[in-house]
Amino acid sequence: PRWDQVDLRAIWRSEDENLTVIGYVKNVFDTLGYEAAGTGIPLSTGTVSSYVLTQPRVFGIEVHVKFQ
Repeated sequence: PRWDQVDLRAIWRSEDENLTVIGYVKNVFDTLGYEAAGTGIPLSTGTVSSYVLTQPRVFGIEVHVKFQ
């Protein structure tokens, strides 16, 4: 089935650009979806289908420091 995923990212840089802070949220609405799907692995009992689900909501902060 079709699905949508919303990701957000905000970036702040200091005036001298030596410090960057990045905040992010992936899968903001915690939507269930599929990263990948596959079928056609034949077994003696039938064919196997496999699905890889999207990650649940993930959020975090990155800090980048530039040393000169």
